[in-house]
Amino acid sequence: MCGIAGFFNSEKRELSKNILFNFSKTLDHRGPDNSGIYYNKYVGLSHNRLSIIDLSDNGNQPITDGENWLVYNGEIYNYKQLKEDLIKKSFTFSSNSDSEVLFKAIKHYGIASTLNKLEGMFAFAFYNSKSKLIILARDEFGIKPLFYTIRNNTLYFASELKALVKELKFEIDQFRTIYSVFGIAEKSRYETIFKDLYHLPPGTFLTFSKNGLKSIKYFNVSDLIDEKKYNQRKKANFYENLEEFHHLFDKSVRMMLMSDAPMGAFVSGGIDSSLISSYAVKYSKKGFKLFTANVQGKYSEYEDAKLLSKYLDKPLYDYPYKPEFFIRDLAKVTWYYESPLLVHNNAIPFSNIAGIAKDNKVKAVLTGEGADEMFMGYPEFLTRSYDYFIKSPYRLLDSLYGLNPSLNKYIKGGASSGMEAMIEKASQNFTRDLLRNEGLDKLSFLPTKIRQKHYSSIQMLNERLISLLWRNDRMGMMNSIESRFPFLSSELIEFAINLPMNNKIGYINKFYNYKHPFMIDKKIIRYSAQKILPKKLVYKSKKGFPSHGLSDIKVKSDFFFDGFISDLLRLHKPDQLDFFTKNFNNYHISKFAALEIWGKLFIRNESIQKVQSNIDKNIELKNNLL
Repeated sequence: MCGIAGFFNSEKRELSKNILFNFSKTLDHRGPDNSGIYYNKYVGLSHNRLSIIDLSDNGNQPITDGENWLVYNGEIYNYKQLKEDLIKKSFTFSSNSDSEVLFKAIKHYGIASTLNKLEGMFAFAFYNSKSKLIILARDEFGIKPLFYTIRNNTLYFASELKALVKELKFEIDQFRTIYSVFGIAEKSRYETIFKDLYHLPPGTFLTFSKNGLKSIKYFNVSDLIDEKKYNQRKKANFYENLEEFHHLFDKSVRMMLMSDAPMGAFVSGGIDSSLISSYAVKYSKKGFKLFTANVQGKYSEYEDAKLLSKYLDKPLYDYPYKPEFFIRDLAKVTWYYESPLLVHNNAIPFSNIAGIAKDNKVKAVLTGEGADEMFMGYPEFLTRSYDYFIKSPYRLLDSLYGLNPSLNKYIKGGASSGMEAMIEKASQNFTRDLLRNEGLDKLSFLPTKIRQKHYSSIQMLNERLISLLWRNDRMGMMNSIESRFPFLSSELIEFAINLPMNNKIGYINKFYNYKHPFMIDKKIIRYSAQKILPKKLVYKSKKGFPSHGLSDIKVKSDFFFDGFISDLLRLHKPDQLDFFTKNFNNYHISKFAALEIWGKLFIRNESIQKVQSNIDKNIELKNNLL
């Protein structure tokens, strides 16, 4: 994994070389092993390298043949096969890197055909000096980030927002900024909080030249819906589908262990990371290591991670994470996270785990993201099913929950407050992200009552997964650590999307989990683990990497005085701030505090040290955590 950035002016107007140097300096944490630039007055490309494949200097970038130039971030897992095909077509290679294979594939096949051949995660820029055209492209699922803007006929791009924001200066969209309090920005596929600064969407490439900008969507998740394959798996028995899952998962793990540098895995003792690790140890080099956050207190999963480590006979490296560390690291992590720290408070312990992985010379790790989205792992997935399930003979459930009405929030997925509902509705400022029915028509072959449940996986891959990939990328690369996702191979996603629901959700005669009683989530994953993992880990309930966060802190009104939020909401008088902090829900105030921290760093350009000093003075843990 690396960091890329650059610019291209379609009218051949000269731009400063210093812009490239500044981009590269800002992205240095993404690639500390080497930095390189190409500059020719109106075009410039920069690359910061984290060397994982072909550790020699032959893998450095930009790559060029004198006419074409490439800067690339990611991993092409099938590059050896592509290389063999190109060698048969008389191409020669000077390195063992996947970047050189990508470069020559684009030259030979063209951009559209090349993208359809790639298996991997990537974001890249390809410039042709003869046609004076630049191409930006991003992988199907948006694993690798890429942002861009156009100013004065110049396309600027970078792997991270901060490179562009520091150099070019942007105005915020005030509506989007306020709505970001509810985590919408982190889930966006297109928009950012800044005006005229965009994500390149997943599965998209764009071209930019004197003829303007053209964006081409080459892949949608819904493209994987296949009625024929669904019916084949519906006719097959469960154990035939289980065998197919085993084959595809085994193939994906082996593929993602491709590395010339040391690797490991982030584990929690949950089923997803445990299954990945159990497969990985069969094929990995002796130095494969396990890393976990030892979140101290009520959120701890450390004993389960230790059980996995002992069972696999692999060393476990833990970071003892105390509640006060959330406050200690807020400013630094927000800077690298690039968004208000709202959806994933566990980004902070995640960054700490990545730090110990770096200390142990690991450069890439396997993680379990994607399994919940594809195999019905979130409680609300099953509680939607509960709406049908409760009409079955198990009406006893209704009586059980009637004894304690507070449990009903789990059945219905929780209720938003009026304020949250209002802002969710107003969030249509992120209009292009609210594609609620994208691809739903392709599931018309399914009965109406189960169609929406199948579509939930597509929604989650397009929405919730985006924020998880954001977290893993920023917090990993903060420490120069690449995250890889065995559940997100294209073959495995196709399998999951076209898998009958009764292979994902199991019904049993035990209460199992109060969030989804008498139901087993991720059925096919748990069954695949029965013979290779301890039973305690196989049937461990999903916890979702819990950690201390915004709900565990108290914020003083002085924190907002003469700050970003007071300007945004026009709360300039002390009594207004007092009213604000005393009359809003404490959790909402904490969310605004997260936005305040982001605003001070990215809009007011305050240093991490200065922002953290204000945090230390005005934010504290709740008494029960002291």
